[in-house]
Amino acid sequence: MMLHEAIRFARLEQRLSQKKLAEKAGVQRRQLATLEKGGNVTLATVRKVLAQLPNLESFTLDTVQVNVTSPPPKYLDMTKFQEAMELMGRTFQGLAKRIESGQLPQPEDVAALHEVNVRILNNLPPDSRLDVLGEQVVDYPEVLEKLEEEMLDLLSEEEGREP
Repeated sequence: MMLHEAIRFARLEQRLSQKKLAEKAGVQRRQLATLEKGGNVTLATVRKVLAQLPNLESFTLDTVQVNVTSPPPKYLDMTKFQEAMELMGRTFQGLAKRIESGQLPQPEDVAALHEVNVRILNNLPPDSRLDVLGEQVVDYPEVLEKLEEEMLDLLSEEEGREP
């Protein structure tokens, strides 16, 4: 079923008029009518309408079959996540103090950072990214892994310099 047909079918299945669905989606009724006829509308309009049709499971877009259903998201255990964030804060504070005093990171700093990484990885759904500051997306596990590697490299270099 083509996208425009699937949208119309899903709307009728929910027993919604075009006017009611358009109101729920925050679009003009004529935009919805155009969409249901297969006409040109903005991607934003399509997204808003699709968001109001949870019963729409699949559609065809040109020759591509799109399945809309997905497994329910795994929600964060906020207590564990908060504990991991607090540990990360303490770890970075310790590192900052050490660096401010002119010292290099120590093995215990690497171990603490590794513990933060493990806790975050164990708590986040696979392939998840966290949205911070509105638009900037940070992959915390990747950032922490890189930082851990850099700290290990610094320690290795320092050990190589000692007589």
